Formats: sequence, C-alpha cells, structure tokens
Amino acid sequence: MFKKSRNPASAGYDGQGPAGVTMTACSEFEARFLLIDKAQGGRHTPVFNHYRPTFRFDASYVNGTVTFPEGTEMVMPGGDWTEVTIQLTQATLMAASMHFSIHEGDRMVGTGQVTKIIR
Repeated sequence: MFKKSRNPASAGYDGQGPAGVTMTACSEFEARFLLIDKAQGGRHTPVFNHYRPTFRFDASYVNGTVTFPEGTEMVMPGGDWTEVTIQLTQATLMAASMHFSIHEGDRMVGTGQVTKIIR
C-alpha cells in the first residue's frame, strides 16, 4: 500500500480549481483590496503606494508590491475597498475572482479579490 509508485503526471496538481475553474500561473494582476482595522486585529496606520506585504493564495505565500491607482495617496485600515495593481515576486496559481489574504509577518492585515489577470 505505501510502496506503490505513481505516475508523476497524476501525482501533481492538474490546474483545475474548485468546480472546474482553470488556474493559471500569474505574477501581475488587478484586485480589490481592503485593510482590516486595529479593532479586528489588523493595522492601525495607513499604507502608501508601493506597499510590500505577503499575499496568501490557497496554500502559497508570495511577497508582492501593491500599486495604487493615479490620485490615491494612501489607504486607511477599515476604509473602503480600493482597486489596486499587484506585482508578485514569483508567479503563483490563481484565477479571476479568487480571494486572497494580506499578511505582515504572522498577522493577517487585509483581504482581497483578484479582478483581472494581467500576466
């Protein structure tokens, strides 16, 4: 039972997400972004353009850079959803409308949803 060999192609991930959604490797995307306020265990100070947190997609953690749209100087915790562009340091599997969390160290400070995959 434990010493059975498997075909390497069948042992890995098949590229299908929940309910048959096709996942693609991506390193840049647009997303909706929300920071959790201090009362909920999140940040107590705003973030500025080129903010560099860690993102969690399913089971993978990837560092990245958040770029705000023209005219947005900062985002306050507990504020409204903000449309942003995110550039990851390495490609990870995702799909449009996929949710992710935003971390600083071991603390979750925000959440987001992929709206458009760029590359």
